[in-house]
Amino acid sequence: MGAKVYENLNEFGSHSTAKDLLEKPASYATDLIQASIKRLDNEYIRSQMDFVELQQKNPVQIARSGKTVLSPNLSVTSWAQLPIYELDFGYGTPVFAGGPYVPFEGISIMLPSYTRDGSIDVIIGLFEPDMAKFREICFDV
Repeated sequence: MGAKVYENLNEFGSHSTAKDLLEKPASYATDLIQASIKRLDNEYIRSQMDFVELQQKNPVQIARSGKTVLSPNLSVTSWAQLPIYELDFGYGTPVFAGGPYVPFEGISIMLPSYTRDGSIDVIIGLFEPDMAKFREICFDV
């Protein structure tokens, strides 16, 4: 555990407003994505491994702190194209492959549905007051 532990999600990743993403050219979004990918170096990966180890040792320490809350921001990650239901480790393909534990508020992960019908399952971590607001926004779309 010698790597720096990035407990604050805002230390990594690209950030933008919806307005900028809509109004600026597509190259703006691709530049943000490329910058984030470049930051995924050996130090960052080791940091994440150390962070998971720290969580397992003392989950209360990081629970619901300013370092684990993204509100009002929402981080969306898509695993929708991952062939998770095609994996075979010698026992056949999985019956169910779920997303990871999401200890942070404001993180959303999209992945292929276990129904294998082309639909998407979404895992999202929100505080209870934000869930009603999120539901309202979704039904307004």
